[in-house]
Amino acid sequence: MAGRGTVVALAVAIGLVLTGCQTVTGRGMGQWWEDKATTAKVKTALAGKRLGTLTRIDVDTYSGTVYLTGTVGSEETRREILEMAESAAGGRRVVSHLVVAGETVPAASPGAPRQAR
Repeated sequence: MAGRGTVVALAVAIGLVLTGCQTVTGRGMGQWWEDKATTAKVKTALAGKRLGTLTRIDVDTYSGTVYLTGTVGSEETRREILEMAESAAGGRRVVSHLVVAGETVPAASPGAPRQAR
């Protein structure tokens, strides 16, 4: 059986983790859980349609905004994945950083003006 000191130390550690979450991430525990649930919904929707997307597309949610990052095979696939993510996100904003394989993404230096395409 664990000693009283071990139980107290464990309780303090759990308290620090729960309260420290907002300090480290800038989000409260409720927002963190909501973000995790949204990420899971989007990943499930994408996996249901295209199982291979789980390995090529990263889904992350931060403060209610869903971010998609990765490489896809075509512009049509990029649009389809974005639409599925928006539907699964339940009205949350979805930001796509999806790149079509073979496209070059221009590197921008900090402070450099963006060029029109």
